[in-house]
Amino acid sequence: MAYSPLHKGLLSGKYKGAETFSDFRQHHPDFQGERFMTLAKAVAGLAPLADRYGMTIYQLVLAATLSHPAIHTAVVGIKNGAQIREAAGVLGRQIERQDYFKIRQVLSISTPAKIKDAGGTVK
Repeated sequence: MAYSPLHKGLLSGKYKGAETFSDFRQHHPDFQGERFMTLAKAVAGLAPLADRYGMTIYQLVLAATLSHPAIHTAVVGIKNGAQIREAAGVLGRQIERQDYFKIRQVLSISTPAKIKDAGGTVK
């Protein structure tokens, strides 16, 4: 099971990297500064591949997650009916093996050594 495979929305393709947050993401390094901009740009770079499959970036990342042989279920955050329909659009969809690895490569950006928890405490 994969929990939050879209990394709190970061891998959905909806962010540009300049947004700010007042929730738990305000303390998460992936949603701050240059790292946030770099990640958002990397995610946006998946658009041509998503288009090739007739999917949104959200769907492409979810399909890649579900194509891993050890993952049978993905717990995604859903806030409305449109998001349910978008996620359900992945059912039965498959991506080619080389594209799975391309997605992983595009999104492989080094992680900082220390992160802040939801309360802002460095761990």
